[in-house]
Amino acid sequence: MRDFNPPLPLPRKSDSHPAGGFASSTVELAIIGEAPQALVDMKSYFFETGELTRKLPKALVEDCSAGGRDASPYVDHWIEKLGAAWNPPAELCRCWLREFGAWDAEELSDDSENARRAMWLLAGEQAEQGEAYGLIH
Repeated sequence: MRDFNPPLPLPRKSDSHPAGGFASSTVELAIIGEAPQALVDMKSYFFETGELTRKLPKALVEDCSAGGRDASPYVDHWIEKLGAAWNPPAELCRCWLREFGAWDAEELSDDSENARRAMWLLAGEQAEQGEAYGLIH
């Protein structure tokens, strides 16, 4: 008997998305043939070395990197949506952000804010260059 794997649901408009965008980023991954359960059980976006394990979802990049507006509500939305999967290694993240010179030591002591900053910067990097590699320069 074959295992039955039902298709993933189609993306739907989301009331919780700050711009009313689509709620599902897993559909993009389903197109490349990954098992639906693997999509539900998303692992960390980061290796222990700080490198990204995969590309950021296209919708995340579009939401968090658009110029000319405050991306904070979008970053908040994606931090909540990705949950434990968005867990940049704290010390590596702090060191990586320090190299930008935009935050002082006190500001960089807040790991949750650093995770938000990393998402914003990596989304911008992927938008501009087509790929983001993670907490490396």
